Amino acid sequence: MQIVKTFTSADGKHRLEIVRDDRGLYSYEITSETVEDIPDSGPEIYWSPSFVSGLYATEEEVERDAIAETPWLRPAEG
Repeated sequence: MQIVKTFTSADGKHRLEIVRDDRGLYSYEITSETVEDIPDSGPEIYWSPSFVSGLYATEEEVERDAIAETPWLRPAEG
C-alpha cells in the first residue's frame, strides 16, 4: 500500500489517508487520536482506526467521496 494523500482535521485529532493498493485501487481510512489513562503511568496517546472505505477505481473518486462523507473535510458554510 502507498499513501497518496493525507488530510488532518483542524484540531489535529483526526486524520484521513487515501491509499493505493498493489492492484491500483484506492481507498481511505480515518484514524482518530485516542487517549487512554494508564494507572501509575499517565495518559497514553495513540491513533485508532474509526472508518475504512470500500475500493475505488480512481483517486478522484475516492477523494470526492471522502470529502462528501467526512464533515471536518468539507468547507465551512458561511
